[in-house]
Order: sequence, then C-alpha cells, then structure tokens
Amino acid sequence: AKAGLEKLSFADIVDEVRRVKEPVDAVINVDDDAFFAPDGMADRVADYVKTHDGVELGGDRVGKIADIVYRGLAVKYRWGVETLEAITGGKIDTLYIVGGGGKNELLNAYTANALQRAVRIGASEGTVIGNLLVQAMGMGAVKDLWELREVVANSFDNRAYDFDPAAAEKWAKAYKKDAMRFAHGQLPGALELAFVGDSVYDLYVRSRLVSAGGGHMREVHLAAVRYVNAHAQSEALARVEPLLTEEE
Repeated sequence: AKAGLEKLSFADIVDEVRRVKEPVDAVINVDDDAFFAPDGMADRVADYVKTHDGVELGGDRVGKIADIVYRGLAVKYRWGVETLEAITGGKIDTLYIVGGGGKNELLNAYTANALQRAVRIGASEGTVIGNLLVQAMGMGAVKDLWELREVVANSFDNRAYDFDPAAAEKWAKAYKKDAMRFAHGQLPGALELAFVGDSVYDLYVRSRLVSAGGGHMREVHLAAVRYVNAHAQSEALARVEPLLTEEE
C-alpha cells in the first residue's frame, strides 16, 4: 500500500487527487494523536477514516488519502482563524499564506472554500525576505513596517484564491464532521488560550518594536523577550484583570 509513495512529488500527489473519480466523504483531524509519529502515515490516515467514518478507501488510494489530508488541513485553518477571532474579538477577512506551503494550488483553493474568505499567497521565501528587509530597516534603508510591507507588495506576485459561496454548505459539513474540540463562537479553555495567545502577543510586541524604529536586531530581540515572558505577562495581567469579565 505504501510502495512508491516516497517517489511522488507534491505536484504528482495533486495530480493523483484530481484523478480521483469518487472522493471519499471523510475528513480527518490533522492534530489527532494518531498522526504524531511520521512513519506509515498513509496507513494511519486509512485506519482513521475506517474507524471514524466506516469507509474503506479501495482504489485510487493515494489520491483519496491526499484529498482527505488537504481537506483536513483546510478545516483546521478555519478552526485556527475562528479561534483567533474569538480570542481577539476582531474579524479576519483575508488569510495570507507565505512560504513553500503556498505553492499547493489545490490546498489554497480548499482553504478559501473552507474559510469562505479570500486567500492571498505571498512570496515562497518569506523567511529570507523578511530577514533581509528587517535588516534593511535597521540600517535605515526602509523607514518603517508599513514601507517594508509596501516593498514586499511591489516586489512579489500576490496570487488570489476567492471562495465559492456555493461550496459553503459542503465545507460547513466537513468542518462539523471534523469534531474539533471547540464549537464556533465558544472560547477555548485556559491552556489553549495561553498557547495561542503567546503567539499573538509575541507577534504584537515584535510588530510594535519594529514599527518604533527597529535598530540592531539583537537589541530588538532582547526587548521582545523582556515583554514576552511569564513574569512580565503576569504583571500585565495584574494591571488589566480588574477590567476583564468573568468569561474572559
């Protein structure tokens, strides 16, 4: 069942998905414990679908498995976006994807439909470009974060994937079927909030420091660490706690 899988490129796998005549009505929770170990992943997906959906994959196995995984990733992106919205109270209209993951056009289209929001694909070498431009800003060649973003927007293609409103019901069904821990509109528990919140707060602090003028990256990094640590966050909580509701 696994023979030859290691020889397939990502483009080959997408082609296998497109050749599937009857896609399997199943979706996986990509964060399930069953998928933590990297070995035998195709068999793990097949076993998960058989256990949770009572479906035997049969023919076109590679394409079916890839399709199930891509749809699982897409609905997980939706969970991530809606969780961030619940935490921040804001609205995310567009998902921007940078890095090599943005090269998978099928997954990008699935993500747009799962989210029912626009998806925009940025530069595939986002880390390298970001490092170079932050250094340029530290040297004064780029004025601030807004000019940095303008440079990126003017220098690299920004592919767009718009969602299909007619697909909303199908993806809503897949999202519900995925049995995520948190229903739409409910806040996660304290540990999950802390896990996601650390990333949100770290991004906020780094963005503020860079917007304030940046400087030598070592100094910026040390400044960020002074804000994003347990002691500093505990002190910040003590100051804002009287303003929070019981649920918050």
